[in-house]
Amino acid sequence: MLSDKNKNITPAGIIVTETNNRIIPATRRPDGSLRKERRVRPGFIPQEDIAIYKNRFVAKKEHTEHNKRNENNENNENNGISSQNN
Repeated sequence: MLSDKNKNITPAGIIVTETNNRIIPATRRPDGSLRKERRVRPGFIPQEDIAIYKNRFVAKKEHTEHNKRNENNENNENNGISSQNN
């Protein structure tokens, strides 16, 4: 198994080592046996690691809505109103 020092983990659970090798770590099956570590081919990007496409209008709308919510929460906290009461 891999050591825990200096490794990055992708959303799909793939570990990127210091030498940029990509490995799926060993796992334990329900019956107690172990699955071996598996190397991932260079250039392979699993479905979980691919970002969902959003066109610029949707992204801008979400960004402005997020900013408005943050402003409202800050205003409520400054006025002594908790955001849970809204």
